[in-house]
Amino acid sequence: MGPASAAALALSFAWSCDAKTFGMTMMAHVPRLGAAMNQISRRPLGPAVLLASLVGALTVGTYVVYQGYHATGGFNFGTVSFMGTGNLNAFGVFKFTASRIQQGTVGTDWMRIAFLGVGAGFTGLMFWLRYQFPGFPIHPIGFTISAAAPLQNTGLTIFIVWAIKTLILKIGGLEKYRETAPLFLGITAGWLTGVALGIVIDTIWFPGQGHEIHLAY
Repeated sequence: MGPASAAALALSFAWSCDAKTFGMTMMAHVPRLGAAMNQISRRPLGPAVLLASLVGALTVGTYVVYQGYHATGGFNFGTVSFMGTGNLNAFGVFKFTASRIQQGTVGTDWMRIAFLGVGAGFTGLMFWLRYQFPGFPIHPIGFTISAAAPLQNTGLTIFIVWAIKTLILKIGGLEKYRETAPLFLGITAGWLTGVALGIVIDTIWFPGQGHEIHLAY
């Protein structure tokens, strides 16, 4: 791997590993939305999603660059990705990649490849167990993402939601589960509304100061 490939790989961190990136999860819902639409209505879905992605990327990119170079400065954004603290963030990945390029050690790391192989083998084993034994409780996706920082911070929340879902299905069945779905969607919508309201209030009454709103987890 040459320096150019190493730099490109590091830049892909923002799309695959950054905890504040919701783009990939949002895109995963697009096919499901299209499947629920009739053939005529779904035709403009693809172009609309691409246009929205382009507009969003340009807007966010322009705003971040402006704030970083002409306003508060990236270090004052208040996030580890820009402050450079720790290694499990974009800054740490870029710094690590730059040091490897400077040292000329961007070749294959066989130790990491070995760990990748062990992880792939273990995940494959769990897939096989789930196919052989339908009641096997451990899902392979849990093993692959369990080490991520967002999962470590939201583990309790995930298990609480899982427990509530299990209780609803056990007590009321699928019908009750579908009846209560709008309640939990409303909770999520209410949280997002509160975040949006906080941004508006900070913009009007606390320009240049504001309050940190944690969206990553």
